[in-house]
Amino acid sequence: MSFSYAVVRVGEIWKVVCARKAMGFFDTPETALSAAQSLAREAAGAGHLAEVLVQSETGELKPVYFQQL
Repeated sequence: MSFSYAVVRVGEIWKVVCARKAMGFFDTPETALSAAQSLAREAAGAGHLAEVLVQSETGELKPVYFQQL
């Protein structure tokens, strides 16, 4: 099983989303990214593939972190 954690902007807040579910709400992209990376490390520690994607200024999701088994 693999997990993708996306850091996306919604209005004035940032969310971490996985499988279409919000995993948390944050005031800054930096805190959201830190939380997403922690979640990805946890998933990898449990034996899963994990990646973190961050929404760019144009709305595109770009990979910033990938953890293999």
